Amino acid sequence: MKRLLLYSSAFVAILGLQVANLSWRAITTSAVDVKALIASVPPPPAPGSPEDRTDLDAVLLAQSTRTPAQVEFSQHAAGHSVFTFAQPVLGSWFSPENLPVTAELFAQLDGITNEVIQNSKKKWKRPRPYERSDKVEPVVYLPGNPSYPSGHSAMAAMWGDILGELIPSQREAFRKEVEGSMRARVVGGVHFPSDTIAGDELGRRIASALMDSADVQAQLQAARAELIACLLSQPAVATAAP
Repeated sequence: MKRLLLYSSAFVAILGLQVANLSWRAITTSAVDVKALIASVPPPPAPGSPEDRTDLDAVLLAQSTRTPAQVEFSQHAAGHSVFTFAQPVLGSWFSPENLPVTAELFAQLDGITNEVIQNSKKKWKRPRPYERSDKVEPVVYLPGNPSYPSGHSAMAAMWGDILGELIPSQREAFRKEVEGSMRARVVGGVHFPSDTIAGDELGRRIASALMDSADVQAQLQAARAELIACLLSQPAVATAAP
């Protein structure tokens, strides 16, 4: 066991040097085709259409059946960062304090993703469910922007796919967290189901475009090295090794 711990410590030190030696280049919106991503979002259901009425009925159904636990989760998910999103899968060690390189990477990816989201919302200007019907009773804070596509769903989908690239063994678990975030926006009364579906699809397209960027790939390499070093430094990992 002592030999294992020595080897692990040496490996962590080597990885730490690799992270330190990787040059950091800022990731800007030039990493993706923002206009093409905005154009890729299909229109929402037309106001008053059968699809639109079904959307509203789904929100009201979710409202009538939501449990206190679902309300609590929808309020928690409304304030998600990539770290709180992933901690149910990875544990509390996955934090910005432990992973400053990863935190900086996602801060930049969040900024690019948010630009695409906000411009997509401005394009479609869909009212929120509670603006459409006074029967809708939101239980989360009320956003000050249009409903379509869902920004929380898009951001969660981007996080899930990028994290799945960093930690492939947890791809399915991250997708489940994305689906939970999508449901939470409907349960919370601030999104129609079609908003969340469009947001999920957009977030995945953004993630794919980001991963095609050489600059993003360079920073993913740095984040991956940091993640491995941090994971190996956790006591549970060292003692679990044979």
